Amino acid sequence: MDIEELLKENKYEEALALLENDNSLNSKLFKASILLNLGRNDEVISLLNGINTIESCVLISRAYSNLKQISKAIETLEKCTQRFPYSHSIYYELGKLYESQSDYETALRYINKALEIIPISSDYKFLKAKILYFQGNYEDSSFLLGEILRLNPKNLEARIIRASCYYNLGLRMDALAEINRALDQGNNNSFLHSLKGMIYYETGFYKLALAEYKITIRNGGNSEDLYMAALCSYLLNYYNDALVYIDNALTKKTEPKYYALKARIQKALGKLDEAKNLAKEVIAMDKSLTEIVRDLL
Repeated sequence: MDIEELLKENKYEEALALLENDNSLNSKLFKASILLNLGRNDEVISLLNGINTIESCVLISRAYSNLKQISKAIETLEKCTQRFPYSHSIYYELGKLYESQSDYETALRYINKALEIIPISSDYKFLKAKILYFQGNYEDSSFLLGEILRLNPKNLEARIIRASCYYNLGLRMDALAEINRALDQGNNNSFLHSLKGMIYYETGFYKLALAEYKITIRNGGNSEDLYMAALCSYLLNYYNDALVYIDNALTKKTEPKYYALKARIQKALGKLDEAKNLAKEVIAMDKSLTEIVRDLL
């Protein structure tokens, strides 16, 4: 069995054994790649120490990144740009690292350098689109994501980010269209259902919103999904269901607004004393919620 076949079957140790006595550059790079997949990051750094190629820089940087030594990962790549100033892959790796550290300005500078060299790369465009999204430049991000999705309509992450761009731009129907395209492809992504639920809620379609939040909850939804399910149920006069949802939300997170909604639900259920007492607690927790519960006092 050759190395390619071993790797296809995830037999990494056997693949390493075949390369053990081969000290050529290609063999070392191959070994380093396998070691990286095995999480043996220190061995990657040791094996490639003193080898100055684009591939070795990338592998060493990824090893440092896996070890949470981001500054060393960046330093490795930035030194490499001095030796290989036209290496688009190095700029791409730097863009990814800075993006992971939320330094979007620097990340954008590096990914733009990569795109100056290879302007048609979908991977590079996608990273730029993500950076622009995090910077709040939703229009340019959605435009780039449109190019990416034309080439690969099944790119779920691109679809999710584009839906979020449209939502943040106030283009709810465009966001809904992107969400539905993703869901039609068989993706049962909780974020998509949650965002779809929010769009329905904000446009007054509470039953449709509740149906979406029920899906996210079945998928293990978070406290905010439970809160929104409670709110929609309350607005639909499903008070007992609303109480169950809000109590479940409070087991995950104790937000003052959750208690405020619970107080309103208690009033709707005729539990006036409980509602009044809880309203007082809400005001003590967060005075900005006073107007929401004032009529319960």
